Amino acid sequence: MGSNYSKEVNNAIEAGNMKELNELLEEKGDLNQPQSSIHIFRTLDLANLYPIEVAAKTSEAMTDRLLAAGAKADVVDDYLEYTPMMYALSTNHEDRFRIAIKLLAAGSDPQQVATNKNTAINLTVQVLDTDSEQARDESMQLLRSLLRTCDMDRVVSCSGTNPLIEAVSYDNYEAAELILSEGVVDVNAKRTGGKKTPLEIARRNNNEAMQKLLIRYGAK
Repeated sequence: MGSNYSKEVNNAIEAGNMKELNELLEEKGDLNQPQSSIHIFRTLDLANLYPIEVAAKTSEAMTDRLLAAGAKADVVDDYLEYTPMMYALSTNHEDRFRIAIKLLAAGSDPQQVATNKNTAINLTVQVLDTDSEQARDESMQLLRSLLRTCDMDRVVSCSGTNPLIEAVSYDNYEAAELILSEGVVDVNAKRTGGKKTPLEIARRNNNEAMQKLLIRYGAK
């Protein structure tokens, strides 16, 4: 059975209703149950999600409020097998990296590999052109933490890709430079089943600065 309380909390979060959320939290129900234990697979369906996961992809303030109320950051849902941190990183919200940093500190598992093969570290380097300098700085702060804590061999073997290839694909020079400086990824590694090296992807993207960076670290 799922939790009707979690359903009410999820609905308040999705509606952006902080007043209703605070009223529900005063009831001190169990925040660490998903809305439903029945596997329902529909795009953006809340049914299998924990309240902290809905908050992570919706609002920093609501994420803070749930953590303060006892929501656990180490849950993994049955929808995509995402952590709350991964839900935050899967959005295009300006504050997604800041939310993810808080969730990592609160215990969200940096090693989790989802059913769609996503990982937190690979999502972290997917910075958008529309992201502000602050968001980019926060993404780098998160990336440094994840590089220290992730078993990169596991990330690569389970996800079929690596953060260097993702950084290059997104023209994220700063992330690629940091990853290369740490020496945790083979500069010539391809995606599982892929045909292009990071250097070939940089050439496809016409990114000369990225090409020079990769060649400096031995790319072929």
